[in-house]
Amino acid sequence: MTDITARHFTGRHLLIVLGGFFGTMLAVNGVFTYFAVSTFNGVDRPDAYREGLQYNARIDEGRRQSALGWVHRVALGEAGRIEVRISDGQGQPVPQLAITGDIGRPAADRFTHPLSFSETSPGFYAATAEGLAPGSWVLSLDARKRDLLYRIKERLWLKPE
Repeated sequence: MTDITARHFTGRHLLIVLGGFFGTMLAVNGVFTYFAVSTFNGVDRPDAYREGLQYNARIDEGRRQSALGWVHRVALGEAGRIEVRISDGQGQPVPQLAITGDIGRPAADRFTHPLSFSETSPGFYAATAEGLAPGSWVLSLDARKRDLLYRIKERLWLKPE
């Protein structure tokens, strides 16, 4: 006796399987593309090309900074208070610096907070950044005194409360 209910794999079945497979792939790729484009704009620095042209000048600037012999210590305190201590090679504080900069997330530029430091005592400077969420932050500062420039770039971790 032959089985009349036997099913055969036909062209229609193949079309449904391939359509489902490629439809799922297109949908998933579309979702991933949307999130990739909407979360990070790809710009690390606003004027990277011009900064690249000044590469040798930045190297010379780094050599001048190393020759100063200055050292710094950065502390992230309560309520977004950022404290910086700058001292010379003999450990003496460096007073009367004009320090400006910003603090932001390492991978996104939309959370950047500008900072302006004031000198609390000779060689000690403080600023406040409101609304810092827990996590990783990058602090970028320029400390100027007449024609001297000292750049600071530190990665900070604000622990959850």
